Amino acid sequence: MRERMKKDNRGSAIVTVMVVVAFLSVLITVLLYVSAMNYKTKQLEYQNAKSFYITETALEEIKSVLMVDVSKACQTAYETTIIQYANLSFDQRMLLYEQKFLSEMEALWNAKIGLATSDLQVLKENCGLTSDSSDCIYQVAGWSRNMMDVDGDGIDDAVVVLEDVVVSYTTSDGYNTMIQTDIYIEAPGFNWSIDSSGSWTTGADNVRDNILIEDYVVFKNWTKYS
Repeated sequence: MRERMKKDNRGSAIVTVMVVVAFLSVLITVLLYVSAMNYKTKQLEYQNAKSFYITETALEEIKSVLMVDVSKACQTAYETTIIQYANLSFDQRMLLYEQKFLSEMEALWNAKIGLATSDLQVLKENCGLTSDSSDCIYQVAGWSRNMMDVDGDGIDDAVVVLEDVVVSYTTSDGYNTMIQTDIYIEAPGFNWSIDSSGSWTTGADNVRDNILIEDYVVFKNWTKYS
């Protein structure tokens, strides 16, 4: 009888071990699955973040190029207006400055890629893009110069608009980010109301020195797709 009970106990122990082993196997499988899913999620987040960062960098590099153009056009328009300053009224000074600014921006843009093209790939040769962002795809739906109220102050400003600019980048693993936006380029403002008694030149120079060109190149209707 005792021997039979010992045999029964050994059988129970084996069953117990098998149950424990099965439980541990299931637990390990679940942990491995969760770890794998966690890794995939982290990789997805990393690849998406990398794709977005490179795309955004490319867009910012385009903005930097446009800021240089704005600075050049502003300088030329400013100097042209200053030469005729004393002979012009306030409205005439502003009109001359804004029209000259628009003309200069048009000439600079035309020299870069041409007014009719919708392919911004040519900018790669002019932007000094980083090695990653140079692999982006660039497009623009249209280019226009207008007088419009950008600030909502009821006053029309000289504005160049790049419509539906699209920058897209795909990583080697196939993760894609596309950013679509309009770029509004406004003529930097000056105080053209100062009279010609001798103080206007200094006043205008002070305004110019305080201008932040970055404030006049603005993304509008910015949308990210991924």
